Amino acid sequence: MPSELQYEWLTFRNELKQLEEIKIPRWLGMRPQAESHIYGFCDASTKAYAAVIYLCTKRNDGQPISQIVASKTRVAPLHSITIPRLELSAAHLLATLLGEIKGALRLEQISYRLFPDSNIVLHWLHKSTSQLNQYVANRVGFIQQKTDIANWHHIPTKLNPADCASRGSTVSALLHHHLWWHGPTSDNYPIARIHTLAPEEIVEMEGELKPVKSNVMQTTTLHTLQTRYSDGRQTIIIDLLDRFSNLGKLLRSTAYLMRFKKNHRHYRSNLHVSAAEIDIALYWHIHAEQGRFFLPEIASLRKALTIPSSSKLLALAPFTDD
Repeated sequence: MPSELQYEWLTFRNELKQLEEIKIPRWLGMRPQAESHIYGFCDASTKAYAAVIYLCTKRNDGQPISQIVASKTRVAPLHSITIPRLELSAAHLLATLLGEIKGALRLEQISYRLFPDSNIVLHWLHKSTSQLNQYVANRVGFIQQKTDIANWHHIPTKLNPADCASRGSTVSALLHHHLWWHGPTSDNYPIARIHTLAPEEIVEMEGELKPVKSNVMQTTTLHTLQTRYSDGRQTIIIDLLDRFSNLGKLLRSTAYLMRFKKNHRHYRSNLHVSAAEIDIALYWHIHAEQGRFFLPEIASLRKALTIPSSSKLLALAPFTDD
């Protein structure tokens, strides 16, 4: 066994005895006429996805008491799956856990709020299932049926107690993990139902829409690569070249978009963008910019005519490859 793995295993084994120190109160602080609320959180990583629920009540002096009620964790599938899909699976798990707890504690009418830290998941939850691919549509439909979407809000990752469950924790760290046992206090974070997506998140979200709105648009003068989506009120068009100042991010986003062209579908099975896709994306942008700045020269070459003598390309003996 490698020394690093041996050390990790011995640490895990030696800390198992500390599990006896974990004490979970059986009384949740519920009293007749006392105001109670449920708060649920979910998160996902490449290792696992998890959901955890807390019950918050108020003491006689008005101070809130928050106690963990239940949690569930699932190991992430061995086959490649995107993080947004794992985050959606975590939200699905949270909706399931919420229904079980409300039924077991006979709290069908209790108010609740549910918190993922994924903006993409929140945008999916506000869409009609008819707009989504089957994998996402099935889970979104279940969540929409079992919960009120108005009760789903965004929370920063650093305040999400489900983060430690999805990424793992040692017993010694868990013993003193106040966020895990009691959840974040409502004074620590702003309630935000939905956030504006970053360009990279738009690409991820659009990957699950049907029909796909991303496309390569051709005009009579040049090729441009754009993505468009509708938020229900307006259609938004984004010129990728104008939105990115980092070449690497531009090429990766372009590669994701080009997966939805018919002759690029074979790349969809890969979670990560390949070097070949990066090369194709770079070629596309070079081709588009050449069409923008050297349109007369390209038109002449395609007609087998001599390019203008004033052209800066004349000394380079240009030719077209299409």
